[in-house]
Amino acid sequence: MFYNHYRSLITRFGAYYLMQNEPAVGVIMENQPLGRFLSISSVIVGAFGLVAWLIPVFGAPMILSGVILGIHGYDSKHRAIASIGLVLCLVSLILTTIQFFRSGYMG
Repeated sequence: MFYNHYRSLITRFGAYYLMQNEPAVGVIMENQPLGRFLSISSVIVGAFGLVAWLIPVFGAPMILSGVILGIHGYDSKHRAIASIGLVLCLVSLILTTIQFFRSGYMG
């Protein structure tokens, strides 16, 4: 009895509190230092990926993490930097894939 009453209070007032004080999902907040960090990290990883594609075992995981950083950084107001990082990472990923199959074919 007490548990159900307590649960209904949390549900009613908790939902009201969340609706009043939390931003909606997908809303771009004005001050997002994390988005800038993710975007710049994607560019740095993409730049290193242009060298790391020569060894696919090291390059592939690093480049995939750069793609993930770029995708998450693209949701911030630093889309241009994230786009550059994504392009660098995707070019590196294509080169890594070519190198992987080329090294497997040559033995």
